[in-house]
Amino acid sequence: MRNKGLYFVPLFLFSHIDLFLYFIIMLLFELVIEHNNLVEMLLNYVLWLIRKKKGIYYEVNGP
Repeated sequence: MRNKGLYFVPLFLFSHIDLFLYFIIMLLFELVIEHNNLVEMLLNYVLWLIRKKKGIYYEVNGP
């Protein structure tokens, strides 16, 4: 019972690895959005690829 939290976190991250990566990318996007337009464009493209791979087409302004 005491190690339940220890096992839950890696299992959650590994079973939802795409959501975890999505969160990290969004965090980086928020950090660098005011600093570099090129990085912003690259992150936008990566996010668009993730949405396309997962079949989420609600974003109309892709690359």
